[in-house]
Parts: sequence; structure tokens; C-alpha cells
Amino acid sequence: MSSHNPWNILNDNNEIIHKVSPIENNKWCITTVSEWIKWMKKNNVYDNTKIIILSDHGPTWKEYDKGSPISSPLKLDDSLPNKIILNRFWRLNPLLMVKDFNAKGDISEDWRLMSNADASAIIFNENDPTKNPPQKRKIPTAWAYWEKHILVKHEYKMYKYFEVKDTIFDLKNWKEIKY
Repeated sequence: MSSHNPWNILNDNNEIIHKVSPIENNKWCITTVSEWIKWMKKNNVYDNTKIIILSDHGPTWKEYDKGSPISSPLKLDDSLPNKIILNRFWRLNPLLMVKDFNAKGDISEDWRLMSNADASAIIFNENDPTKNPPQKRKIPTAWAYWEKHILVKHEYKMYKYFEVKDTIFDLKNWKEIKY
């Protein structure tokens, strides 16, 4: 939850600083993870550790009212009800970072279609898409709005369902589906 809104950070005295910008929060998170990795290397556990960092969803820029709009490589239309809305599009774009056991070399980007739901396959090395990437892939996705009574509610209303193939960055690859 460190990089989740509400965006907070810890100062050098481990005191919480509330309501920082998403950029300040993300910088703090990256620095914190970097320090953890340095500690792992210093204590000789980095090489024999698989590290998976993922988010539950992508950014919701609207929730921070002091920031600037997030840019998009897509031209998305907020006015059409059956189209993908920009803020929802980014929420369907979660972070997934993987460092495998004994991995060597620089960090690299991989823009193949994956999902945070792939985490268990990566953890348990069962049909791991990072090792055996499918040539073509389709992933179902849906969005629901946050429920403040998450601990007592047993159902969420899903508002839209899509099937996405190959890349999220081409709107032709998004197909609305009915459930």
C-alpha cells in the first residue's frame, strides 16, 4: 500500500508525511525499494531471490487534485459511453516487475500483454508468461468502483468488461464483452 493513494511517505525519522503528490510518493517508493535491493545484495540474498513487484491497478490521476493531467499515447474519448475513458484506461494498466533467481544484466522493459493476475503463475513457475510468452494473447478485464465498505460487502458491481489482445495501447485491440 506504500504507493497507493492517499499518497504518503515516511521521513528519515519514520514519521508519516500525509498527502504528498503522486510523484513525490512514487519517488519515495522507488528509493525505498532501491535501498532494500542494496541491502539484499550486501547480505548475499539478492541472487537467490525472485522479486515480483506489482500493483492492484494503474494510476488514478484524478484522485490527486494538485497534479497535472496524465498523458496518454491514445486518443481516448471521455464523452462516449461505450468507449474507454482515459482515467479508467490507466487503472487497467497495472505495474508488473519481475527479477528472477540469479538474473544478470540491466533492467529491461517488456511491453508484452500481461496482467497482475499473472503473479501466481510467475511465483510458482507454472505457465509463467515471462519465460514462455505466448505469441498472441487475450486477457479479460473489468472495472468496478471502489467500495468503502469492502470488509463487509460480498459483491462488487462490475461496470464494463473488455477482452484485450496483444497490447492495450491500440484501441482496436479492445473489445467490449457482455457477462
